[in-house]
Amino acid sequence: ETIQGPAKSDEVQKNKFLKIIRTEAERMHRLVNDTLSLIRVEESEYQIPDSKVDIYQCAKTAVDAAKQTAEQKDIEIILPTSFRENQIFARGNNDQIIEIFENLISNALTYSADSTSIKITFDLKDKEVSFSVSDEGCGIPRQDVIKVTERFYRSKNAAQFKKSSSGLGLSIVKHIVNRHAGRLVIDSEEGRGSTFTVFLPEFE
Repeated sequence: ETIQGPAKSDEVQKNKFLKIIRTEAERMHRLVNDTLSLIRVEESEYQIPDSKVDIYQCAKTAVDAAKQTAEQKDIEIILPTSFRENQIFARGNNDQIIEIFENLISNALTYSADSTSIKITFDLKDKEVSFSVSDEGCGIPRQDVIKVTERFYRSKNAAQFKKSSSGLGLSIVKHIVNRHAGRLVIDSEEGRGSTFTVFLPEFE
């Protein structure tokens, strides 16, 4: 209405309001997509998938998708050289494990300052595959760690980033992990960053 009225002939004001419209449209797009993803995961949460999934390839796919956002913030996403494709396999659903990586990487990018790094690591022990996404971001207050996987919950440190996040990413991760009979462990310190580690059954 402002663009059609008072700002109709004012290019500066017009561009200002167009930017607001675009930002809010993108936020709504993320919210709708994440809500649909969460519904799909919840509907199949008790159907444990059993396909052979290449964990490194899932991580690489998610990293490639996040490159543009990472470059905009000058953030380096580090994949280890100790693992490669066809070396570490989990029992699960390929698309959903990629979605875990995408959400954890997106979360790390959202809550990290420019010119920092995000590190992805892998491990295989006692018939259990694990991978971690670590950032150098704002961290999570100790009392909030148990709550951050609840839908729409944001810790006090995350309030300033609310327009960049739907508030559903970690909830989606939690439900996918539950569907895979896995575990999610969160280790975080205010001002120092966070590490999210997912444990999944090995494919034998």
